[in-house]
Amino acid sequence: MSLTLLLLKSEPLSMWQGMLLMIVVMILVFAGLGVGAYFFIRILASIVNRRRDDWEMIGTELGLTPDHKSGPINKDLVGKIDGLDVAVSRFAVPRGEYSADQYASVQVMHGVSFPFSFKVERIEMLYQKVASFFAENDEIGHDAFDKVFRSESSNTASLLQLLNTEIPGGETATLLNDLMITQKSVHRIIVTDSSVTISVRFETNDTDLIRKCFAKAKYLAERLTAAANLAH
Repeated sequence: MSLTLLLLKSEPLSMWQGMLLMIVVMILVFAGLGVGAYFFIRILASIVNRRRDDWEMIGTELGLTPDHKSGPINKDLVGKIDGLDVAVSRFAVPRGEYSADQYASVQVMHGVSFPFSFKVERIEMLYQKVASFFAENDEIGHDAFDKVFRSESSNTASLLQLLNTEIPGGETATLLNDLMITQKSVHRIIVTDSSVTISVRFETNDTDLIRKCFAKAKYLAERLTAAANLAH
């Protein structure tokens, strides 16, 4: 006999019985939601913890330690590699409404003391291109370079000299050309009077990819140092 027929044949419930039944049903529903939420949080925490542990394992393999002052989950990895102060971080770039790409960034401090300040940054996003169009941009007069890099400096002439100083022993003759070639294979390049930062897309816990990223940043830091010494 179906549940419907049983309900039809049963005596009507009193008001208090109906309220009691509703309370029991609500308790069961909330209990079910609570159990589901508990397991969802456990699964989510497991994923987050695994990603955190994998990220910190990369730091261990590179000889870096987590910076506990940084982000709550994927903390920056800091320390020295090849005698250079290094900070490695992770960040996400939105790809759509519900998705994002993961990137790793390696910052290398070059240790050069410049008499002027500067920042040269590869233009990544559409909003940066728009901002670059309207903002003050210290163009250095190299059309191809100015189209892909945004420059800021307290002394544009000195920055231009630095970028165009001929440096022996590198992949190209000048730092400007080094930057033009490097930007084709990475997501982000930021060169300032204190550091060089290189970012690449990072979908897996690939320590070798971080090492390659560091190698690019170190190369540019060494070229920047050489250019500074020659420019003086």
